[in-house]
Amino acid sequence: MEARHAGVRGEIALLFAGFPYRFSLLSRTNMNPTACALTLFGRSITETDLLFLRQLIAEHPQASRRRLSALVCEAWNWRQPSGRLRDMLCRSLMLALHRRDLIGLPPPRHSMVNNVVVRRKPKPVEVDETPVSCSLKDLKTLEFQIVERGEREEKLFDWLLEKHHYLGSTRLIGEKLKYLVWAGERPIACFPLCQYG
Repeated sequence: MEARHAGVRGEIALLFAGFPYRFSLLSRTNMNPTACALTLFGRSITETDLLFLRQLIAEHPQASRRRLSALVCEAWNWRQPSGRLRDMLCRSLMLALHRRDLIGLPPPRHSMVNNVVVRRKPKPVEVDETPVSCSLKDLKTLEFQIVERGEREEKLFDWLLEKHHYLGSTRLIGEKLKYLVWAGERPIACFPLCQYG
C-alpha cells in the first residue's frame, strides 16, 4: 500500500485492535487538507462526506464515538453481509480522519482493551453435550444459524469454539460470519467464515 503527498511516498497503516487496517490516501496538489480522499476497504471519503461528518458531530455533542459511528453507518447504509452495521470499520475511519485534523471527535469515554494482548476467555455456557450416536440422515432437519454480534448465541458459539477447538476461541480478522448448526433444540456444530486466516 502506498501513499503520495507532495511527492512523499511511504507506507500508511492504522493499527486498530492490534491489526493493520490498510488505507489508501491521495492528496490533491493544492495541499488543501479538506480536499484529500481517504479510502478504507473500498470506501472513498469526499469533501461532501467530511462536511456531513462535521455537521453530524456538531448536531450530537453528547454522543459517544460508538454512537456517532452507528449514526454514520445508518446514514450511509454501510452494512456487513449479515445486515449489521460496519461499526468498527466506521470507527477506524473516523479515527483516521480525526488524527489528520479533518474532523473533531469527542474524547473517548472508555479505555480500549486490546483483546489480542489481553485475551479474555469466553465464559462457560450450559449446553447439552451428551454424545450423538446416529447417522446424519437420522438427525433430520439441520438448521444453520448466522450468529449475530451481541446475541446470547454468540456467547454459546465462543464457548463451544474455546472448549472444542485446539486453538480455542481466537480473534477472527476482517469480514466474518459465525454459524451454529442446530439439530432440534441442541447445537451439534459451529464454524466461522472469515476474510483472513
